[in-house]
Amino acid sequence: MGRRVLVRRLRKNPGEQPARRQIEVRSRTLDNFFRDRGGIPIPVPKTGFVKCDANYHELAVLQGALETIRASHPAMLIEVMPDPDDRSTTAFQTFELLAREGYQPYCFDGETPQPRRIGQRSQNYFFLRDEHLVRSKNARLA
Repeated sequence: MGRRVLVRRLRKNPGEQPARRQIEVRSRTLDNFFRDRGGIPIPVPKTGFVKCDANYHELAVLQGALETIRASHPAMLIEVMPDPDDRSTTAFQTFELLAREGYQPYCFDGETPQPRRIGQRSQNYFFLRDEHLVRSKNARLA
């Protein structure tokens, strides 16, 4: 279990300079959360879907969930900011990490997820593997 420092800027009155407050919080990765429940090691449970909205910290969250991702291959909906085409951003690194794990990004057009094109911007992306698409197609045929 790690420790992180959360820094918040609080304003008491509009127009006033915000006061800075630091709070130390306990943190742990998703893999560690599943691995050690109450001091008893357990296998990573089958996970079918992951929603991640970590305000620019998606890469760190996913790095701490790789065991779960590799064991379960969940479909994922992830808010990724800023530009995933900019090689200098963690958004680009997030897309690269998931591509190495066999995932492709999709944007939702209101009806079905569509493969993301270079330059296409969204805030929320579905990350799917081929087996998700096969299951989805079979479900529609039934």
